Parts: sequence; structure tokens; C-alpha cells
Amino acid sequence: MRDKVSFGRALKLFWSNYVNFKGRSRRSEYWYAMLWNLIFTSPALVCLFIGYVILMVGGVNLDISIIIIGGALILLGYFYCIVYGLATLIPNLAILVRRFHDLSFSMRIPIWYMIVVFVISLITNLISLQDNWLDNGFVLFLFYILLIIQWVISIIVIVMVSLNGKKETNKYGPSPKFTEYATEYKGENHNPVDKTKSN
Repeated sequence: MRDKVSFGRALKLFWSNYVNFKGRSRRSEYWYAMLWNLIFTSPALVCLFIGYVILMVGGVNLDISIIIIGGALILLGYFYCIVYGLATLIPNLAILVRRFHDLSFSMRIPIWYMIVVFVISLITNLISLQDNWLDNGFVLFLFYILLIIQWVISIIVIVMVSLNGKKETNKYGPSPKFTEYATEYKGENHNPVDKTKSN
């Protein structure tokens, strides 16, 4: 069995395999990349939290300058999240696809997952922007059903990417973890851990 992908190497593999939708990725590579995403978005989350607190304080005190500062921090936090989200959309999808390949699933599942989550998020955000959406029972019911669907799908995906990969070689390549179960693989090996030297 190979050693786990290290925390630093996971970041390198995440960016060097920006559009690599072939091969397989280990759990450690996936979860360390997600931890790096959290670390990189935490300044925006802190900015949003402080911005909302300042905005509430300004609203209570009716101080327009404090409200402007809070609003600016909120806009800055959202701008950062949008830019970072767009910059990491493709590599996040790529590592999710490779993680599903490690479980012997096709790339259709993660792609459909991303599409469904995006569409549900778009619909629920549009619903919540309406002033009278709470007054309409059907819209409120639809809103909560869509949120429940999104949560259930997300939990299923989290459970799946947390499972151990297949030990044997599959149609996506040899196991990036279990070398002792490797059988001959006909084709090019696209596993990120096999393409780079370990640090």
C-alpha cells in the first residue's frame, strides 16, 4: 500500500491536474484538496461575518458610515467567493470525477450532481429574492423540498467520496492506493499520484 498523499502535495496535485478528468484519486488527495479550499475561502467567510455584524450594528445605531463599511465588507467577501468559486470550479469537478473513478463509477454522476446542485441553488435563491414568497404555501413547500433534495444528494456524494476506493485495477486505471492488487492496465495511466514525484 502506498503512503497517503500529503497535505502540501494534495494542493500541488489539485492545481497541476486542473482539467484531468481521467484516472483515479485517493480519499486523502480529495479531502486535503477540500481542506485547502476551506482555508482559501476562510478570509472571505470572516469578511462576510464581520461585514454582517458591522451592518447590524450600523442599522441599530442608524450610522450610515458603519452601514457602508459593513456593506463594503460583505461585497468584498461575496466577490472573493465568486472569483475563487469560478477559478476552482473545473479542478473541483475534475477531482470529484477522479474520486468517483476510484470507486468504479463514471463521470456522469459527479457532473449531474454539480448540475442539479447549481439548478436547485439558482431556483431557491430566485425564490428567496421574492418579497412575498413566504405567503405562497406552494412556493414555500417547493423551496423546502428543493433544499431537502439538495441536502440528500450532497450527503450521498459525501458518503461516496468517503468510501475506500476499489483495490483492483478498473477501467479508469490502477489503484492509487493498493499497489499489491494491481493487475495489468492496458492504456495510459492518468492517476495524478503516478504522474508526479512524491514530496
